[in-house]
Amino acid sequence: PVDWVDRTTDVWACPRCDAFIDGATDEPFCTRCRRGMHRILDPADQHTLYTRPTAPSRTVELVFKALVYGVGGLLLFGFLVFLLSMAMDVHWRDFVLSHMTFVLLFPLIPALAIVHGLWEARRELVALFRSRKTRVVHGLEHATIAMLEEDGVTVRSGLSDHWGFRVDLEVDESRVDEAALRGAAEEAIRRVVAGDDGLTITRLCGTSLLVGVLLASLTFLAFLVVGLVGALQLPMILLLAGLGLGLVMVGRHPLGLLAQRYLTVSTDFQTASVGAIERIGSGGRSLSWTVNLRVD
Repeated sequence: PVDWVDRTTDVWACPRCDAFIDGATDEPFCTRCRRGMHRILDPADQHTLYTRPTAPSRTVELVFKALVYGVGGLLLFGFLVFLLSMAMDVHWRDFVLSHMTFVLLFPLIPALAIVHGLWEARRELVALFRSRKTRVVHGLEHATIAMLEEDGVTVRSGLSDHWGFRVDLEVDESRVDEAALRGAAEEAIRRVVAGDDGLTITRLCGTSLLVGVLLASLTFLAFLVVGLVGALQLPMILLLAGLGLGLVMVGRHPLGLLAQRYLTVSTDFQTASVGAIERIGSGGRSLSWTVNLRVD
């Protein structure tokens, strides 16, 4: 919220979330939406009126991102596969490793970022594995999201802890209020108690994503080591790479669901009830709520 602005300086506003800033001489960027802000007050003209600029269509933005990131990612992936295939071929290995090492090491950057993220979250992961209550809450979070989606509500993400969970909805989901969220959570508990354990498991969980990333990384490293150590020809390397990719694509979802069922989700509880529900604000395109659960 903004209490007042200095009318003797330029005042800027975000066209999407209405964040305000004053005193900036150059065009600032909204820290939440990552978009350029618009001047709504010019000290040279005290009669300037603010007309909210039209935000870009989300469909157009999604198509643009899909084209840029999708095509760019495919081109980069194809280039790296080509170089790795040459590096693992006995005839081209020395040339590629001597001239293209920096490119071949590029995939290590996201791998190191993933490892660093797992290390930073080690305490939370250990607590999740050890705490039955947290695993129960995690499963009830999934079930509540499933109930909301059955009612046509778009859920962007969720996050659980020992006391409850948070759900991030699309910012235009104004029809979801405390009563609707409480009803969804209570219906989720009722159905899980009735034996509908499938609601607590979902392919969209971060556990499944983590398993998929780890499986892909291990497969990549395994075939890289085999190719560099063994004297394999290019056709055999490509065949093994294809088999490895197929293994990752087929196995990531089943292994992710198994990891949830036995490591990060539990239905082992006697009673569960919904406590306080609070809206914690909105930012960008998400509208966040916290749901407190009492689990025994």
